[in-house]
Amino acid sequence: MFNISELILKDNNDNEYSYEFSQGINFFRGKNSSGKTVFYELLDYMFGASDNLNDKEWYEKLKEISIKIKVNDKEFILTRTKDPNENYVSILNSKFTNRHPILEESYKIKLSNIFTQDEGILEDIKNFTGELLTYRTFTMFNFLGENGQGLIRYFLDKCSDVKYSVKLNSVLNFIFNN
Repeated sequence: MFNISELILKDNNDNEYSYEFSQGINFFRGKNSSGKTVFYELLDYMFGASDNLNDKEWYEKLKEISIKIKVNDKEFILTRTKDPNENYVSILNSKFTNRHPILEESYKIKLSNIFTQDEGILEDIKNFTGELLTYRTFTMFNFLGENGQGLIRYFLDKCSDVKYSVKLNSVLNFIFNN
């Protein structure tokens, strides 16, 4: 089981702003240009997207972003800063709560370890498809788009983007033909 419990934004003056997620499905709606896509990009970034947020106008006011998540009874806090090589992954309620910065690649490896309970499955997919796939390939953050909001048939509309479509055939081939 996986859920997001809280998003914490810290601005350049060390003021904190938080949003607590409800259990289950959280639904965000708003007028055009109200920040829904920015919120999506922020969550995607926290789960390992490599986008450079320093290029985003709204991000210049932030110092760091943290997100609290729970995966199978373990709680984690993930933190990313303006420096792509200053990231943190901590287990909440642990005796060992050291806060040492890690590089972006190490952050992604730690995320993969958190979300990939069975490395053998990814190895099976790699052997079957010839593609190196990660936990991110299977997250809904990679597939949800806004072209067909609320319509199930458009659930995979992001796969029309080249960066997603190159993986789609391998994933579907594994699911239906393995």
